[in-house]
Amino acid sequence: VSVLPITMLQSTLFFQFIDPSALGKVDKASLSPQTLMELFIDGFGKSKAVICFDPVEPPDVSQWQNVECNGQEHVISAHWETKGLSGSLGLELLPSTFEKLVVWGNSLCGTLDLTALPHTLTTLDASHNRLTGTLNLEVLPSSLERLLLQYNAFDGTVCLTRLPEYVHAIHLSRNNLSGALDLTGLPCRITSLFLRENNFSGITDFTKLPLSLRNLDISNTELEGEIFLEEGSTFGRDFSAKNSKVLIRMVEKNA
Repeated sequence: VSVLPITMLQSTLFFQFIDPSALGKVDKASLSPQTLMELFIDGFGKSKAVICFDPVEPPDVSQWQNVECNGQEHVISAHWETKGLSGSLGLELLPSTFEKLVVWGNSLCGTLDLTALPHTLTTLDASHNRLTGTLNLEVLPSSLERLLLQYNAFDGTVCLTRLPEYVHAIHLSRNNLSGALDLTGLPCRITSLFLRENNFSGITDFTKLPLSLRNLDISNTELEGEIFLEEGSTFGRDFSAKNSKVLIRMVEKNA
């Protein structure tokens, strides 16, 4: 009977039985990008085969479907849209070098831990899935530019006053989000904010919308208030408040 050396046995057991939720107690830097990515796609169950081809002995991560590595062989992005993926997204498992994760148009479910995003992440697109739970937007990495989570089943309230400085797109339409909205502290670089078809309600102050905002959609909500736009300032801007209690009024410039 062959016996595994104790060091190999310990390593095998560690990898096979590691609990992703306990990674906060384990130094993430001690795990290789290959190990982290294999643990990450384990959340997809059997559907991970479309990503790594061989779910039993996955090849090097650089050979996976639509995965990009940089010159230092660091994993920086994955574009897995409409791949028929199911299961969950363990964002805490993404390597610290990750910049873009695109998984829209799948059947992913469960909650998202937005407190665990890599500090290098610029884009998270998990729209058009079956994700649930609440959204903590107060702890997003400062690097984030695009957060696209529309067409899911998120609920609860959201805070839009502590978004990253350089974010320019927040898309939360078609969820079950609710409560009042404070739009007086949006980042000065934001260009699009899509909030339509949610349960947001209450009187809202629209007087401090940043000039950078080109697209705003609050249609099919219970928000109330008025948006004043100067004549001649609407070129290239698309503001919609259909089926809400918000009025969009045109005013003379410098009136």
